[in-house]
Amino acid sequence: MDKATNKINMRTVYKSKIGWETFVICIILLVPYFVASFNNFNIWATIAIVSIMGFVLVYSYLSTVYSIEGSELLIKSTFFYKKKVDIATIRKIVATRNPLSSPAPSLDRIEIWYNGYDSVMLSPKDKDIFVAHLQQINPGIEYVPRK
Repeated sequence: MDKATNKINMRTVYKSKIGWETFVICIILLVPYFVASFNNFNIWATIAIVSIMGFVLVYSYLSTVYSIEGSELLIKSTFFYKKKVDIATIRKIVATRNPLSSPAPSLDRIEIWYNGYDSVMLSPKDKDIFVAHLQQINPGIEYVPRK
């Protein structure tokens, strides 16, 4: 196997950036469940809810990764979300702080536009390196950084 073939088959994994903003939002969303179980004076229900929600929150933050394998971008977040994007179909990458739900546990995000009108928001830790890697595979990708 020559070096060029080996380079194409390599898999590069980029970890997601974890932002305190999304963590605070998730905690605020969990407060009603905590209060409801605490108001019923069921300590075991409170412990169970806090433990399960805490585990899911931490697991979702730590399991979110973005991989580039050959000409595909693989997005994985927990065991619920898996997506493949053909890098050749990526048209544009725009830096954003859009808070909509996405596999991005930070508000320091990039939105990847691919195919016709499809998009996905990600929050890679090394955003510039990640975008440069995608542009190396598809030089036609337009990158719009934040102002």
